[in-house]
Amino acid sequence: MRIHSATVLVILLAVSAFGAESNNTTAETTKETTKEPTKESEKEPPKDSSVICSSCICDDKAKLLDCSERSFRDMLNEDDWKPLNKSFTLRTVHFTRNDLTKIPAFPELPIEELDLSHNEISTIEKKAFKELRSLIYLDLSHNRLDSNAIHPDVFEGHYDPDEYEPLNKLRTLKLNDNNIHTLRSENFEHLPHLRELSLAGNPFQVIDSSSEMAITSVRYLEVLDLSRMEISKIPTHLFHSPRGLKTLNLTDNLMSEIPDALLFAKNLETLYLDNNLMTRLGTNHSKFAIMPTIKFLSVSYMPVLERIEHGAFSGLTGLKTLQMSMNPKLSFIHADALSMKGSEDPSREEWPDLTHLYLHNNNLTTLDMMTLANWEHLEVLDIRNNPWLCDCSNQWMIDRLLGKLHGDTERLLEDVVCEHPSEMRGTKMVDLENQQLRCVDKYGNHPEQDGVILMGMLIGILLAIPISLMIILVYRRGCFGLLGPRGPADYSRAFYKRASQDDMYF
Repeated sequence: MRIHSATVLVILLAVSAFGAESNNTTAETTKETTKEPTKESEKEPPKDSSVICSSCICDDKAKLLDCSERSFRDMLNEDDWKPLNKSFTLRTVHFTRNDLTKIPAFPELPIEELDLSHNEISTIEKKAFKELRSLIYLDLSHNRLDSNAIHPDVFEGHYDPDEYEPLNKLRTLKLNDNNIHTLRSENFEHLPHLRELSLAGNPFQVIDSSSEMAITSVRYLEVLDLSRMEISKIPTHLFHSPRGLKTLNLTDNLMSEIPDALLFAKNLETLYLDNNLMTRLGTNHSKFAIMPTIKFLSVSYMPVLERIEHGAFSGLTGLKTLQMSMNPKLSFIHADALSMKGSEDPSREEWPDLTHLYLHNNNLTTLDMMTLANWEHLEVLDIRNNPWLCDCSNQWMIDRLLGKLHGDTERLLEDVVCEHPSEMRGTKMVDLENQQLRCVDKYGNHPEQDGVILMGMLIGILLAIPISLMIILVYRRGCFGLLGPRGPADYSRAFYKRASQDDMYF
């Protein structure tokens, strides 16, 4: 069959036009599909934009990189930090509880908080934090750092015409729970604006002269933690230079006296002396000086503390919170432990205006009403778990104290229980409201038992009279020979036998 050439030409033109249209449609479709992913990628970068974010938590909103508990043996290098820094702004970095042993120098990063605690770090490269110009908080606690590892050059910063190569913004440095025995005098020379320093849990035993110079060089120090350092004394002038010191922690040491160094802590507000070896507070060497700025004092968990003597806290005129609990041997608090003579009129007494008083879990039996002038000002009172004596000496507690405290304190008072006298053991003090308690005999006598004794004596007398009459009656009738022991005459009669009449004639 023959086909006309014009017809063939028309068919070819139609096919090519259809093919072109199809190609254009396919191209447009392909173009559109390729554009969509591009737009999405511009809106939000994928979470695994770096290798680190696939192993750690990268939170752009919180500006946080958290690589805690990921078994890291080495710190990130500069190539690792670059993609992270491009992906989002880093402000907080945590590498806690890994197996890091060495800290290299960090590249330039906007980090403000860096936590490297709970690792095996024993070496820190010099100028390690130099490029972290925004660093405010640095935690190196719970590692294996010794005195040599904490070299002054570790904290070296950029040149400054007014200060010696400072890390200008660093405010908090935690070195607690390492193996540091002493400090170099220039340890903190690059940290002129440090506010908080923790050396707790390092086996110093003695704060030597170089360590003293290192601490006193931190002029703007506000918080100092010297707990768990096995120290028995504080150098007298340790707090002379850091006049802005507000919080001092001396917990878990071996001190048997109140440190004289506290005299120079003119602005101290919070003081922890828990778990030290004072047996008495208020004696010549265990008495607080005039420190009107102290608002919070804790003398708890003292294993050998027995007594709080006259004037023990009389110098703490601004005291608001007193924690004196968990002292198993503390059995006496003097009525004048907190009071002092008036500054204008020595004949008058003055007391601090306490709002929180914690005396729970001691060995107290009584509490004097004059320990505080105004008990009603207390917001919280905790006197649980003491062997209280429920007699007239503590009548004021029931009448004046227990019934007027409310809120959380009322809940705490539920566990204030009588231990003495024995017949009231286990009774809640709050259940004794509107009752008049008797006075226990100071010589240890128990008049409450006199009725029982008299009744016993009367019964004894009534029984003794008939028994005595019966004994007398039996005795007079001669029946005692059958019952009593025999004498020599009785034995001689037993062997004697009368002779018969026939025997008389032979």
